[in-house]
Amino acid sequence: MKTVLVTGATGFLGKYLVKIFVKEGYKVRALGRNEKAGKELEKLGAEFCKGDFTDKLLCERYFENVNYVIHAGALST
Repeated sequence: MKTVLVTGATGFLGKYLVKIFVKEGYKVRALGRNEKAGKELEKLGAEFCKGDFTDKLLCERYFENVNYVIHAGALST
């Protein structure tokens, strides 16, 4: 099974992408900051990875053994 990491997974676009990849049979790591939204993604079958993609040390382990990275994260105000 291929693994895809979606950054910004708790945002509007990211959540949509996570749903698609889970439905298509991928193992999905959902990287985002919003724990409440992350719990919803876990219910869909994704692995929630709490963090900010700009924090290299925190996120380094999330990128291990990943086949694809979809960057959907953005600066939000």
